[in-house]
Amino acid sequence: MLKAQQGTERTSLGFIKAVRTAFKFLVEYFSFTCVKEDVTFVRFESTTVFVNVYHGRASYELNVEVGELAMTPENSFTLGEILHVVAAKESLTYRPYQVTTSESVVKFMQEIARLVKEYATPALIGDRDFFMRLSEIRVQRSDDYLKKLHLNRIRTEVETAWHQKNYPRVIELYDSMLEDLTPTEAKRLAFAKKKCLS
Repeated sequence: MLKAQQGTERTSLGFIKAVRTAFKFLVEYFSFTCVKEDVTFVRFESTTVFVNVYHGRASYELNVEVGELAMTPENSFTLGEILHVVAAKESLTYRPYQVTTSESVVKFMQEIARLVKEYATPALIGDRDFFMRLSEIRVQRSDDYLKKLHLNRIRTEVETAWHQKNYPRVIELYDSMLEDLTPTEAKRLAFAKKKCLS
């Protein structure tokens, strides 16, 4: 019963019609074909590229992902990732739009389509170098995120050692992240070394 109600509610938002209207440029200018559509998902394909437009089933977020058909398994990139590569300033303010009314679906679908048209053309035409750049940036961002987690863990351990006046441990921990020390941390390291020598 709940599923049926949710399906009816989602149908009333007019997602498919909004996608077909806003993304008709894919068909008209980039030779895409609509190959699948349901109440929260529409897929377009050209000979080399696919575009998925979706409305999150639980989150109600509108989003778009673009990928190469030749890749197995499929490797798609979100609009946010594309913006990060081609329009860093725009990417800082972009967040997937959470929409729950038919009016907001139409409004924000048009905005997403505008961003795709304006910034994702290299992906839409299947530019291999562009997809490689997207992959490289994704790996770099993932590495940066993991490094940030690692440094945060070390800094938490340093705080504990510092308050315990365990200066050899402070030195050991700071030595493991020398290239990433802040000026304050560098001073603390020097202080800890002095303490160990005295």
